[in-house]
Order: sequence, then C-alpha cells, then structure tokens
Amino acid sequence: MKFSRIRLARVIAALSVVCICGECCCISQKLFAQSPAQNQAPRTPERSTLSVTIATAQGVTGATIPVRNWVLATTANAQNESAQATARQRVNISPLYARTEAAAANAAFAQIPKENHLERAQAMFTLLRLTEYETITREFDTTVVKITPLQLAKQWRKREESLGAYKRIVATSAEQFATGDLVTVEAEFALMPFDVKFSFTDKHLLNGIAFSGATAKYRLPQYVRMDSIEERSVTIGAGSAYPLDGVLTLPKNRSTTATLPIAILLHGAGAEDKDRTSGPLKPSKDLALGLAMRGIASIRYDKRTKRYALQGAEATTFTVREEVIDDAVAALETARMLAAEALSGVNQSKTMIDDKNIVMIAPNLAATLLPRIYERDAEKNPRQPRIKSAVLLAPNAQSWMESLRTRFKRAFMLDGNMNADEQRVMATLEKEIKIATSDTLSSKTLPNTLPFNLPASFWLDLRSYNHTKALQNALFPMLILHGERDNYMSFEEEFPKWKSIFSAKKNVEWKSYPKLVNLLVPQPAEKETVERPANIPQEVVRDIADWIRKQDHLQQK
Repeated sequence: MKFSRIRLARVIAALSVVCICGECCCISQKLFAQSPAQNQAPRTPERSTLSVTIATAQGVTGATIPVRNWVLATTANAQNESAQATARQRVNISPLYARTEAAAANAAFAQIPKENHLERAQAMFTLLRLTEYETITREFDTTVVKITPLQLAKQWRKREESLGAYKRIVATSAEQFATGDLVTVEAEFALMPFDVKFSFTDKHLLNGIAFSGATAKYRLPQYVRMDSIEERSVTIGAGSAYPLDGVLTLPKNRSTTATLPIAILLHGAGAEDKDRTSGPLKPSKDLALGLAMRGIASIRYDKRTKRYALQGAEATTFTVREEVIDDAVAALETARMLAAEALSGVNQSKTMIDDKNIVMIAPNLAATLLPRIYERDAEKNPRQPRIKSAVLLAPNAQSWMESLRTRFKRAFMLDGNMNADEQRVMATLEKEIKIATSDTLSSKTLPNTLPFNLPASFWLDLRSYNHTKALQNALFPMLILHGERDNYMSFEEEFPKWKSIFSAKKNVEWKSYPKLVNLLVPQPAEKETVERPANIPQEVVRDIADWIRKQDHLQQK
C-alpha cells in the first residue's frame, strides 16, 4: 500500500516523501541529520513571520536535529522568473551559453553564493527539470549520501511522468535546523502540484533531495467553534536556558467561579511542534480545541529538540530527561502558576484552573516516561499537587530497541517484500542496535555508530529504565487508547501486551478504534499517495473528556 509506506516513512524517519538517495526511511543513514556532537552553537529561537507547513527531518527521538521555524522567503512565479532573469544578467551569459536553457541555468547556478540555500534550491529545481543531473549530484556531501547522476535521473523521471508539463514555481520556503536548512520548492505541473525538498548542511552541501505531492493544509475539526474557544500564549520554562513557546487553550463561555481540569499535551518521538504537526495533521491542536469545547483547559508547547541544538557537554550526556522529562515538569509548573494567579487575582480573566486535576496526555515515548515525569516533579515540587491521571496514546510495550527493529521491518514489508536498499538499511540498523545493546556500550562509544546518531548516554539511560514495570507501579489512573490500523505501534502486538501487563490494576482502562491509525485519525483511502487533511474524531475527544470527568467524580466520592 503505497500511502502507508510514505506515511510510515514520515513517522519513522520524519520524512513524508520518497528520498532519492535510495535510503528511504533510514534515519541511521543520516540523510537529514548529523551527530549531536557535530552540532554548532544553538541559534536564538524567534517566532516565524509566516507559518509554513513542511515535512521536518526529525528522527524517532528527534534529538539529533533541533530546529526553529525560519521563513527565508516565499516566492511567487513572477518573482521567480524575475530572479532567474536577474541571475542570468548577473553572470553576463555569452551567446554561446545562451544557446540552450540548460547552459544558462548552469551558469546562473554557479554564480549563486553557497550560503544562499533558498536561491540555490530554486536553481537546482530548474536544473532538475532540464536534466542537468551531474551538476546537482556534485553538490552532495559524499560523506553522508552518495548518489550518481543516473540514480537521480531514474528517480526524477519516474515521478515526472505522472506530473505532466511544467507550469511554474508557486512558492519557495525554508525551515532552518541546527545542522542546516530544509528548502521546499512548491511547483505546479499540468496534472498535479508537486514539492521538491532540498536538505542543506551547515557546510552548504546537499545531504538529501526528496519528492512529494503538494502538502495539504490543516483544517479545523467540524466539532470545533472558534468563537467558543480562547487561546493565549504561554512560555514553558520561562527564565530557564530553554524557554519554549506554548499555548493555553480555554473554553470561552465559562463560569468565573468554576474550576477547569487542565490537560498537558506531550509529544511523540521526534522534534515535534506544539501541535504535533505532520503534514496537514495537527493531532494535539485537535485535542486542545476539542477538549475546550467540553470544558477542559489544556497546555501544549514546542518540544525542546524542535527549537534548540545540543552544545558542549550536552552532546555526550543527552538523555530523555533533557528531551522530554524536564520540560513536561516545567509545563506542570506553568499549570500550577496559572491556577495560583487566578486565586490571587493576578489573572485578569479569573480563569480558575484546577491544579488538583492535571491530566497528562502522552503519545508513545512520552507515555512510557510518565512515571519518571511524576517522580521528577515530586522531587522538584514536593509540596505541590501531583499528576492526577494520564491518557496514553499508542504506547509501546516492547523495549525501545526491539520496537525500532519491529517498526522498520513493518514499514519495509508493507508491499510484501524488502528491496535491496531496504535490506541495507535494516542491516545498518541491526549493527547499530547490536552496539547499543552490547555490554561494551560506554560514554566513549561514538554516536555515529548508534541509532539516529544519539550519544551512548541516551541509550544507556533507556536501557536502565523498565517502562512497563514503572507503569505497573504508577499510582495515577490511566486510559490507554489505540488505533487498530496503527502500523507504527502495532495494535495487534502492543495492545494485548498492555492488557496483560495491567490485568491486575483496577485504575486502568482501554479503548481501541477500528478505523484509526497511530495519530488517532482515520486511515486515508488505500491508493492515496498524498496525505489529506484529517482530524481526531469527535468520538475520541468525547471519550477522553468523559474519562477525565469520571476521574474527578470518583475522587469526590
């Protein structure tokens, strides 16, 4: 099923496109990543001047590629044509070069400064159309990706056949990472719109090109009325070394005396933004808005690895505490601060947040870390109310290493076989897993020999943590939700294991949804190859809201 392969490539390798390097789905091949140890000093985060929806190269844990949104430019067709004309004038193209458009494009490309990734991506798109494959392949960082002109030609021609005649470049935009830029050229062809993504390193070389259907746009759920919802900006970890942009979502027509339960929406694996954006999907935004419609407040925020690079000692000591735990605790502190402000009158709208009814909503990685978040919060804030309950979205019962192996195999076998490229990817991953699980793993083990270029500290930490046992011993009530069509965290494999693990616990409930996938959205049509907008169904939001209210009712009894 072609769509599922592309969808899993995004979830596993955070790339919802087909990579021309022949290493599709392979983070361990470092297509869009460098080792944290190689990261430069972090750039200061700042707000984007324009919201751009593009696939981000983020990895399963996302630690290797911290990112901030940065819109370099948006270029209409007329502007692009003008830029090309200017470029040709700049290089003073002789009649000899002017004989062919390809020669002119090559000459213009040669004059664009190496650091101007946006303009170079536009020029390379033109070279791609004009079959100047050798010029493009010379731009690759061969220490990361090795690709021949013939390989590039084969991949491009295969897609070009279904596009029809080229019409124009619609827009060009970029997202800046700690390790380089990802530039998206959106083009219009006779039969369909199409995107080409160019990934640049900090050394201004290519480490990947990817093709995808035009990115669809997010749409609000039908069950949401924005005139009934209020959203405010908040900062998670204000005053710390890693402040994060967040959003407080509230029901607008609320009593000034009633207290509101508040949900903290955590992230999955990868360098996710506050909405957990994946193409046209924004599952955390759906949940926040849907819960507000049912009288429940929420906080969601950008993940640290989405905004900041690792530097200095962090590159060798990084663990899930830095990736997930500390910022989740900071979000809990923000919720309590909002509750205290309302009681003291500082909060002008007198929003009464119930700091004794804080619910964590956590997918996969964050779900497995909930006991550690609880413990860290208790250590840091011993006199504050604890987490009251938690909703776990498709958590993995397997160890993380085994889960990685299973997910890659499932992704590669969706069409019934594993091709030569995929076999090489699996072989590399197996070698990395073997090192990460060996008795010889130590702080001296090089990150580039381990999965996703993550330092040994990350894997040593996860190895020492038995998440299933920790969740068994957790005191707070839990609701586990899973889509039955989930190929990322397999419903058939994971759900029965959790039922067995929690068989003796009275405060754990389960529910599955036959038609939903990992992000709890409906599965697209089987032959669909471009992700379409979809939302978390109202049924899921209702189930979560009702369960939160039930826990409050049980406590009051």
